[in-house]
Amino acid sequence: MEEEVLKKEYFKYLESSFLIKKSGNDKKLEDILKDYIDKGYRLLKLCDGFGFLEKPSESLGAIVKPNGEIMTDFIYRYTMGFVPVFNFNKSKKLFPVTNSLGLYGVIDENGKEIVPCKYYYVVCQDDFIIVRVQDLHNREGLCGLLDKTGNLIIPTVYDYIGKFNDGLAAVANDKGLWGYINQKGEEVIPCQYRSANEFSEGLAVVKDTKNRFGVIDQNNNVVIDFSSKYIDFGNFENGISFVSVKSVFNKSKKQTIDRNGKVVDFEKKDNIFGYEATYKFRSYKLNSNYIYYS
Repeated sequence: MEEEVLKKEYFKYLESSFLIKKSGNDKKLEDILKDYIDKGYRLLKLCDGFGFLEKPSESLGAIVKPNGEIMTDFIYRYTMGFVPVFNFNKSKKLFPVTNSLGLYGVIDENGKEIVPCKYYYVVCQDDFIIVRVQDLHNREGLCGLLDKTGNLIIPTVYDYIGKFNDGLAAVANDKGLWGYINQKGEEVIPCQYRSANEFSEGLAVVKDTKNRFGVIDQNNNVVIDFSSKYIDFGNFENGISFVSVKSVFNKSKKQTIDRNGKVVDFEKKDNIFGYEATYKFRSYKLNSNYIYYS
């Protein structure tokens, strides 16, 4: 019971964060729509100056342009925490929307529905739209991929489709195995791994079916051998990855490695509360089985 109360309070807090208030920075849009607001309509913030105008005593509303133009009919729902606040594609002006049945679709900046509201959920990326259908029990079904105009690239055959990085996206099949597709929808790295991270700097961290971390390139060549010594393995950034490795007494130690898996020293500068701080990571090997870190 207490958990439900906390959950309601949390969403109430979130909602208040996105509600356009008279003292907020969105006064111009509020002034333009003053006649609606005076009649009890509710105006909520979206990204890039757009708004959501909700009918009084109803859960349906319309998307509003920054100039106050109402670009859709009052047929969509404002879904807290997902649509369209956090899932808005700024570069292409694509809005995920929800209809009265709770099904998702996508409209463009002119209010044209380029993906009909028939999906369990949608995710807008730069040039692609990931869609997930409902199964026969109205639960999460399989994922497919559309282009930015709504044309089908991949039918709904994957359990998961990730974000494209370096031209590839991680996918999982219905057997729980992971691989990668290219932007044409071709499975260029077969679904053979237990898990798969996004590509970064041409490399991806994956786990084999023995639950061992390793690193592959875009041609599925193994760059860093699979090993059970790795407990955690971060994506590469500026040629460096932060990993956790097994130590004695079932403890873990952290280290930094380069693209070849070689243990390296690494210096990172950061700014914390206006003060510059420098962190030095030094890794060294004490024996052939374990790598220690300080």
